[in-house]
Amino acid sequence: MDEQKRILEDVRIIKSTLDSEEARLLLPPWAYFSWALVVAAGTALSYLLYRGMGFSGIQLALTVWVPAIIIGGSFEMVGWLSWLKKEELVLRTDWMQRMLLSFCGVVVGLMALGFSLSASGSGLAGFFVISLSICFMTLGSYSWKEVFYEAYLLLFIGVLMLLFANEGAAASLAAGFICSAGFAAAGIHLKILARRYDG
Repeated sequence: MDEQKRILEDVRIIKSTLDSEEARLLLPPWAYFSWALVVAAGTALSYLLYRGMGFSGIQLALTVWVPAIIIGGSFEMVGWLSWLKKEELVLRTDWMQRMLLSFCGVVVGLMALGFSLSASGSGLAGFFVISLSICFMTLGSYSWKEVFYEAYLLLFIGVLMLLFANEGAAASLAAGFICSAGFAAAGIHLKILARRYDG
């Protein structure tokens, strides 16, 4: 009986160790803070250009958000490279391939859909927030499960906006700053989680 308990305890310890090894900090918190600043600046500039110069959705996408994505993506790429160097992971590992393929596919798909909606003139406020929640869910699948807190909160807010406040400059302004706040909150939360799990 004691032997059986010892075996079960060993299995529990092994499972806990494997779970903790699988969950990790994928991006340094400063990458999230960088995105928060880029999104906040892009949101404010878009609102000013729309109100002051009458820019259309596709004009804002091309003149504001393409450069913003390039800038934010550059910061994020530096974050990914620093993480890879720190973790000493090989790109050919199955775990790494699955993570990169899933995350890149989600991001490219959402960007294509966003630009398509911009060209059609459809409301994008709820879409922006839901898109960020999907990105956080994808990262949460390979990081700590607590990342899903921000993801589901953003999903809830995005669905409400999609149903009740998806059109107009004010809704887009609110969505932009909600996404910026989501990035900042995720950065702070991940910094706390890193201290808790990694010491």
